[in-house]
Amino acid sequence: MPFSPDGKKQRGVVFTFQDITLLREAIVTAQTAKAEAEAQSHEVNQIYAKSPLAMGLIGLDMRYIRLNQKLADINGVPIVAHLGKTVREVIPAVADQTEGLIRQVLETGIAITGIRVTGSTINDPLTQHVWESDWVPFVIDDEIVAVSVTVRDITEQVTTADNLRDIMHELEHRVKNMLSNVKALVNRASRDATTDSMVFETLNKRIQGLSQTHSLLTAEAWSSALLDQLFRLETIDVYGEDRVTLSGPTVRVSSEATLSIGMAIHELATNAAKYGALSAADGHVRVTWTRIADAHSDRLVIEWHETGGPEVTEPTRSGFGTRLIASTIEGNLEGKVSQFWEPSGLKLVMEMDYDAISVAAQD
Repeated sequence: MPFSPDGKKQRGVVFTFQDITLLREAIVTAQTAKAEAEAQSHEVNQIYAKSPLAMGLIGLDMRYIRLNQKLADINGVPIVAHLGKTVREVIPAVADQTEGLIRQVLETGIAITGIRVTGSTINDPLTQHVWESDWVPFVIDDEIVAVSVTVRDITEQVTTADNLRDIMHELEHRVKNMLSNVKALVNRASRDATTDSMVFETLNKRIQGLSQTHSLLTAEAWSSALLDQLFRLETIDVYGEDRVTLSGPTVRVSSEATLSIGMAIHELATNAAKYGALSAADGHVRVTWTRIADAHSDRLVIEWHETGGPEVTEPTRSGFGTRLIASTIEGNLEGKVSQFWEPSGLKLVMEMDYDAISVAAQD
């Protein structure tokens, strides 16, 4: 600016300097941060838009901060009608459940996953839905500022599972009735028969054993069964823990293997009660099963060992029970059966391919 001491004649120029380096750096930093924030916001929007899951973000005050169209569709309310509104305002029928989950995450900082929530939506209050949900803390600078939620509508799957369960129960009821009718016919025939009454008694017991194994499979939706449960059903539940010892790892076998092994064990237990260890006061049966994997094979080995019963000798010919065991294990399961007539009692070993009969453990 001009310098004029007397206000008439210019004597010079007055000027000032100001260092704005820090200001310019601050402006650049702010612009960069804004650009990064916009880019991150765009990325988040893309994640929400493209995600196959229904997603949302709920603040500390239980109000929706962000959500995608899939969650809006599940709740039956447009996205814009969610923003700034509380969970209770948007979907009141499940608010008691969801608010409790949100508070728990906020208080503990621990995610909650796989939780089922049931209820209805505002636009369809008469339809009951089942949702599976995950609730995860949303953290900024080591502080929880919101809760992220993902939701899956599993109503159809649950309904299908319930219907299948009802069908299985009805099937179990009908098959049990059928087996009861067959048993009644056998009883009637045994009363009318003049000879071979033992044949009818044996047949009756086999039908009973098949019915028990069927019930065990029905409880598992006819998919598989645990070996220890199968063995317990045919031995300890009938003869008591003081007469039978079971020992082996947890092994789940297929439905086909369950029926075949169950029939074999039932036959062994019946024979032991009639002629073997379980026919004597001090007799005992030990059933063990082991998985043996070596360079040649991976197999399940089941051993039936009787002690304390009457003295046994190797029979001169194979009876029906022996042939039945062989046909179920060797014929149905392509296994191997070996019998040893030891002085202490019968020892029978069944070997089967582990991978062919086993079923992966279910959670």
